[in-house]
Formats: sequence, structure tokens, C-alpha cells
Amino acid sequence: MMNCSVTILTISHKILEPHFPLIRSLHAFNQSNCLHVLRSEIGGHAYVSKIKKSLMFFHHHHSSMILLIDAFDVYFRCSLDLLLRRFQILQKQIAISSELSFTHQDLSWKPYFEHISNLEHRFLNSGLIMGRGDHLSKFFVQVSQSPFLIVQNKRGADQAAMSHVIFRDGFEYYDAVLDYNQTLFYTAGLKRWSLSLSNKEIKQYDPCIVHFPFIAAPRINKTYFASYDHHIGLPWPESNTSFCKHQEHECAKMKTTSFCHIGPGHRPGLNRLVC
Repeated sequence: MMNCSVTILTISHKILEPHFPLIRSLHAFNQSNCLHVLRSEIGGHAYVSKIKKSLMFFHHHHSSMILLIDAFDVYFRCSLDLLLRRFQILQKQIAISSELSFTHQDLSWKPYFEHISNLEHRFLNSGLIMGRGDHLSKFFVQVSQSPFLIVQNKRGADQAAMSHVIFRDGFEYYDAVLDYNQTLFYTAGLKRWSLSLSNKEIKQYDPCIVHFPFIAAPRINKTYFASYDHHIGLPWPESNTSFCKHQEHECAKMKTTSFCHIGPGHRPGLNRLVC
């Protein structure tokens, strides 16, 4: 972790393969040595494990600037030095990724976030969070004790717990803010699961990190990989929207072909990407 302006932390139950966009993008910026990987549990336990293990890491690195990220659905577009400069512009101790949709949270909390900001990306997403170890520790102590951090929530328990703590205590108590302008973290979540639309917005916002949640869906996972290849100048054929739409038309007509989506969740009429 020497000579890293920001320490990158991720919690994973699988090995991060060299072909993953996260690893490829870190290597491109010569930042691979800044990544610290901790082993997690699987299933619903993974979200609890993420919070508990991150908290331990923060305790031991209280003076370090730390970026906690998801392992399999993000990639970097800038250096850690630039990321840190953009973080400092916010003049807050903690920055959390934001998104368009209010998901995995109690609906009674939604008006709070709507009152804080009327910007498009005004809801909390737990995929990326950045701050100094001691500030993150203060926040995660409370997140780890949230009644919403439960194994039964197989998806989004960490997001529910973070949102609950922010709703209860307020952003001000932790000197935290959502990345409303997506200059640090772009979230291609629900309503943005589209290669053409996300490419357009990534160009507009110029974020340091791109995040594609819900890669459990095969088409979202492929779209995430295609997004990174497009970024480095190796666009997939489906990067051409007309060609991509033509594929969907052919899939609908022929039920299935070599370029149609294959695997869990298969439905005729869908090709391998979200156009």
C-alpha cells in the first residue's frame, strides 16, 4: 500500500481475475498495489460480512484515505490522485455514491432524501464510499448495529443499513454527502442499464469510477464488460445501437441464436447486452 494517495478496499468471496474490468483499469493506472481484498461470506451473509470486515479495516487504518468499493461491477476512469482531488472539492469527510432509484430501503425514508436534494441522482447507493478511516469507522459502527443489516435480506442489506443510519442521524452528524453530480462515482443502476445511455452519461459526467449494479443478471454483466471495453477503445459490435437493436429483433424472430442472451434469466427476444 506504499505511495497510494487512496487505499482501495473491497470485500469478495471470489478471486478477482485479471480480465475483470476493476483489475484491468487499476493496472492501466498503475494502481494495482493500492487494492486490498478481504475475504467475505456468500449469500445474505456477504452484506453483513462487508460491513463488519470493513469496520475492522477502518479501525486499523484510521488515518488513511480509504475507498470501499464493490468488487465485480466497477471500473476506474481516472487516477487515485484525481479521485482524491475531486473528493476534497466536496469539502466533506465522507462521500457516498448516489443513484436515480430508491431501492432496498424503507419507503418511509424516501422523503428525507428528496428533501435534501432535488437533483436527479439523490438516493443512496452503497456500492462506493470514500473517506478517512476514522470518519468511516464512526459511520460503520452505527451501520453494523442497524437492525436492517440482517442475513435475511439477501440483496441490499448494506444499503438498507446505511440509509437507515443516515435517515436516523442525518448527513451532518457524519459530515457526509452523496455524490449528487456523479463526478466521483457514476451509477448505471435501474433506468440506466443501457450501453448507449450509460456511454452518453459517462461522457457527460466524466466520473472517476463507473458502477454497474445488479451484474447477477447476465445481460447487465455483459453490458458492464462492454462499457469498459468501449472506454478503452475496444467497442463491442453492440456499441452501435442500430446493430444492437437489430440483434434484439433477430432474437425475437428466431427465438435464439448464437448472439442471443443465453443462461439464467433467458427470455427470447433479448441479445447479450442491454442496448
